[in-house]
Amino acid sequence: MNEGLARKLLQAEVPGSVCLVMRQGEVVFHEAFGSAVREPVPVAMEKDTVFDIASLTKIVTSTLILKLVSEQSFTLSAKVDELLPEVAGSKTLRERLSGVSVQDLLSHSSGLPAWYPFYTRREEGFFTILADVLTEYPKENSTVYSDLNFMLLGKIIETETSLSLNEAVEHYLSKPLGLRTLFYNPLHTPKDRIAATEYGNQIEQGMCRERELTFDEWRPFYQPIHRQVNDGNSFYYFDGVAGHAGLFANAEDVAKLGQLYLNEGVWHGEQWIDKSVIQAAKQDYGGARGLGWQFAPMFPEGYGHTGFTGTSLWVSDSHQLITVLLTNRLHMENPKALNELRQNVHQKIMKAFYKKEANK
Repeated sequence: MNEGLARKLLQAEVPGSVCLVMRQGEVVFHEAFGSAVREPVPVAMEKDTVFDIASLTKIVTSTLILKLVSEQSFTLSAKVDELLPEVAGSKTLRERLSGVSVQDLLSHSSGLPAWYPFYTRREEGFFTILADVLTEYPKENSTVYSDLNFMLLGKIIETETSLSLNEAVEHYLSKPLGLRTLFYNPLHTPKDRIAATEYGNQIEQGMCRERELTFDEWRPFYQPIHRQVNDGNSFYYFDGVAGHAGLFANAEDVAKLGQLYLNEGVWHGEQWIDKSVIQAAKQDYGGARGLGWQFAPMFPEGYGHTGFTGTSLWVSDSHQLITVLLTNRLHMENPKALNELRQNVHQKIMKAFYKKEANK
């Protein structure tokens, strides 16, 4: 498997990548390929390179929510207007989010729109802008993958814990699970340990133009985004700390998150999250969405999640497999879509272990 998988990753049309595969709790493949940074000074990719994990942040946020549910801070059926005073205090938000539960946010079935650039109104409060957005955009009647769901979940975590979101991640996840590289705003991490991403949020600039929205504080085109979160809302509006994006981590720490779910919530012999809560997260609630997780062909016989910067995590309970694929796909002139690569890599890994099991 190692030779074939390495060849597939070497041929990938990305500047660099790190792939880690765990089988029954043991690392069976962990390699780095290409460049973490192309310019101004080239830096080779290393196995412990730290990445902007983008929407894999949502899995961290989901895990925090499940931890709080396990501690009986609230239930999955708790309503948003019961947990957030700002929602209860706004007629628009209260009416629009009436009946929307924590589970609805986690499974992207809240009816909220997929995206809005809050930074185009960066001097205004989040809930004020949200009320206007929900007035402008009609309620979605199907499962819609939405950053706004996880922005709200981040607010719920802060309200329920009385901690900032970065403090909550450190207190509930990074320290107890030993996730040494999982953090927001990695200003104390040397640049040569972090993979670079896009040049000046060019993709989001196009998204704003399509909506006829203006913003004049974009990062420059002439240098890559490096040691800063790529996501516009996280960087420009939330100061790098948000429930939908903003976290950085290396492959080993992302794999540990997957291992927590593979272990049914057990960590170092302790039931860290209730088994029933973890099992609830792995169900399909419609639209191929679990609680944070996604079910898709690129995640064979399991579940996973992807990140816009080129990251992904796949977990297969039935084969006791975890695969982390981290790339810096945006760090090039014409970024490539990665779902085909992800699916091919996962299928190659699955076939390798099918063969091993068949030969036992």
